Amino acid sequence: MSTSFRFLVLLLLFPVLSTKAFCQTSEQGIWLPTHGDLNVLVVYAEALNDPDYEAHPSTEWLPGQLPKQPDKYFDSVANRFSSGYISGYFETASYGAMAIHGISYPRLIQIDFGKAGYSNTLAITKALNEAAKSSGSLRRNLELFDRWTPKPNFEPKINQPDSLIDAIVVIWRVNSHISSVNNTGYCAPNNQNVSVLSFKGINCFSEFQSWDNNANVVLRHELSHAIYGGNNFHTGGAGAGTRTFIPSIGGYSMLSSWDSHSYGFNGWDRGRLGWKNPRKKFTTSAFKRTVSGLAEQEFKQRRPQSFSNGVYLMRDFVHSGDAVCLRMPGPDSPRLSQYLWLEYHTDTSRYDYPDTTRHGVYAYMQVGKDDKGNTYPNGSTSPGNYTFPLPASGRWDFVYYHDSTLNKNVLKKKYDTPNPIVGDHFLMRPLLDDNRDGVLEKLFIAEALIDGSKPITDHYMIFGNDDDAFKPGTQTRIGVATNPSTNTLVTYSYPHTRNASFNADTSFVTGLDIRIKDTLATIENAAERCALVAVRWNQFNIDNNVRWCGNIGLKPVGAVKPKLTVDSGCVLLLDRSLTPMQDKINKTDTLNGQLYFSPLTAFTLYKGTQLVLKKGATLKLEGNSTLYVRKGASLIFEDGSKLEAKNGSIVYVE
Repeated sequence: MSTSFRFLVLLLLFPVLSTKAFCQTSEQGIWLPTHGDLNVLVVYAEALNDPDYEAHPSTEWLPGQLPKQPDKYFDSVANRFSSGYISGYFETASYGAMAIHGISYPRLIQIDFGKAGYSNTLAITKALNEAAKSSGSLRRNLELFDRWTPKPNFEPKINQPDSLIDAIVVIWRVNSHISSVNNTGYCAPNNQNVSVLSFKGINCFSEFQSWDNNANVVLRHELSHAIYGGNNFHTGGAGAGTRTFIPSIGGYSMLSSWDSHSYGFNGWDRGRLGWKNPRKKFTTSAFKRTVSGLAEQEFKQRRPQSFSNGVYLMRDFVHSGDAVCLRMPGPDSPRLSQYLWLEYHTDTSRYDYPDTTRHGVYAYMQVGKDDKGNTYPNGSTSPGNYTFPLPASGRWDFVYYHDSTLNKNVLKKKYDTPNPIVGDHFLMRPLLDDNRDGVLEKLFIAEALIDGSKPITDHYMIFGNDDDAFKPGTQTRIGVATNPSTNTLVTYSYPHTRNASFNADTSFVTGLDIRIKDTLATIENAAERCALVAVRWNQFNIDNNVRWCGNIGLKPVGAVKPKLTVDSGCVLLLDRSLTPMQDKINKTDTLNGQLYFSPLTAFTLYKGTQLVLKKGATLKLEGNSTLYVRKGASLIFEDGSKLEAKNGSIVYVE
């Protein structure tokens, strides 16, 4: 089987912006506007005498020439909706609310390597000014590049000129000052008072190296920075900065990086930017079944979860914007609320999943980033990688190693240790203690999955697989006893764990139960295939064997006092996680002579809750695990149920 890789490394810079005074809403954009027409000047350049000048031959872009397709990224100003990748991406994501056009400078800019530099705006503008003296082909269009006066921090942008060019994108064939890696670059969204062409300065400047002129991902990513914020808005691949979890988590978003499983946008993106389907009343909504028919149900962040019981229909997310967003009870960190998102993806465009085998309902958790009036300028108090996919294939303890026969880095599923609450999954870049010094330091990129006896080696696992989506024939339920579960997530700020006062170290049993199936329905007078999603709260029934690891809590939710019931014949196992939950080994905490990157498992029943073992059910504790029964909580064994506590495990009753 052939192997394909996507090597796109993003080197990202973004100035910190103040939050106060005129802050309004993220729907206005942090620097560039999120609604209206924006024209971008695209400049192609190369650094002469660069050590890498001849190192990366490509027929798409020959040395000393413009690339074969200089207009591939943006539609022209005269042709609004044609084939430009970036123009099409933002037009589709925003339902036409944001139209980004572009014009390529007609000459290749060449700058000596000694003057090219990194973030050397002056060198580029000087070269443009020199070239313009002998070329008048852009002069008739120059006024098109000054249409906006930026107002930072979510203020409404003013649609009038300010004598500054709105946005310049420089694409280098080669400039090793930026990087020796392809498709690398940055965005600088701030006023730069350097005279260029007929303008007094520049409002937004970006530059990238792309020796084969294949900068779709990095260009989309960096332009998104100028409407979202800094590196702590990275998600769907952590990129630079602090992240919310120990590993880098993949996914999909406008600010996803190369290590994502789709180039698409998600419901959080559209909600954050106020991009609403003009045929609908609400930005984030699905159609709820009622006694009188279907009614559009809005989902608001920070809204109590109880209202969301019911049956919902969702059409293809890319075209409809239909999505279900459920606020989770808890967690124990008051700063970072958690939300479960569900989206139905059937689209096969270049902006979403690549083929029909990937289609289905995609689930992911959002952690924090729910205040549309907050710019979140500080990554140490609002980290990146805040969306967490929940693939239908579940979360597991894996074995990671280099297979000398395959000559690939291998991810091997341990079928005997499912870990639905704190385990890894395929859409991660897990860390390893590669040099065995007790500290996690190496992000592991799995090129092959050993699933049973069959190696799967066509791409990195984090790029996604057919089993990521919930769909008929695979898993169609998410609940208290499934893998993955509907428990809240444990978070762990990494690598800057000392600034982690917002971490959630306990996963709470939520009682949320979701059933998914395909159906045909007529919405807005059109019959089409939809996902039917049944949402029920207060479902605390364990109806199959489960293995739980980490810190787990069962708390009352409002007036609801949960009764967690283990059905007859089922086992609730509390066990030590083999998946890292912290970045350093606690050398005083051993189990069977082995050290772990995880704490001992502890399950706490809080006041007002019950754990009931039905006849024939088993509560099993292994690996020094503990069940804490707080005062006012109950542990009930019906006749014929049993308790097994091994390896120093205990049940502690107050």
